[in-house]
Amino acid sequence: MSKGKLGFVIVVAVASFFLLGCGIWMNGKLKEMASRAEQKEVDSQISLLTNLDLTIYWIGDVPSELSALSPVMSVISPGSVNSDNMPIKSSSFHVVDYNQNGDVTGEAVPRDYSYSMIIVLYHVSGLSADEQSVLSDCISRNGVPVLAIGSDSIALVRSVLMYSQGSFAPDDSFYYHLGEGYKDYCIDNSSIKAGGVTAAKAIVDYISGCITVG
Repeated sequence: MSKGKLGFVIVVAVASFFLLGCGIWMNGKLKEMASRAEQKEVDSQISLLTNLDLTIYWIGDVPSELSALSPVMSVISPGSVNSDNMPIKSSSFHVVDYNQNGDVTGEAVPRDYSYSMIIVLYHVSGLSADEQSVLSDCISRNGVPVLAIGSDSIALVRSVLMYSQGSFAPDDSFYYHLGEGYKDYCIDNSSIKAGGVTAAKAIVDYISGCITVG
């Protein structure tokens, strides 16, 4: 190959690598801009939620993209679910029971709950029988809606509701509200699978759409 042709090949190769590099850089920048825009949407929606009389009882790990929900979020670890930190059915009046000797044998104290509540189970692999009983009270007696994300979480909630287990993947979701029924695959599983801001936006959008605003 002549020196001229060799030089031409080298120039073309260098130019190709340069253009490829520019393309990769530009693609990365576009993805970064899209991610920032999506996070801005999530933050805007979160800001609206944090101004409501709302409590999200979140069982499991919280994605970092949803940390701004902390003012209206009660985070509970599996193994720590109990009647004190969950929205169980409570008495409308303060009632104290006594035995014939005048000793206190029981007491029912009204609880002050937020106007809007929702329970979220996020990739929870297991709850004890006592914890499931508390969850059942919240859902079936107090009428608190529940959103389960992940096949393990769905299995738990469906078991509490005495539904068949069905067939669910790790990125699937399930929603139930007393009086309204249930909805399988309520959030696009591709969004959950994508993770990060995309999953956060899908979750926040769904919560925003199913809570009652007072």
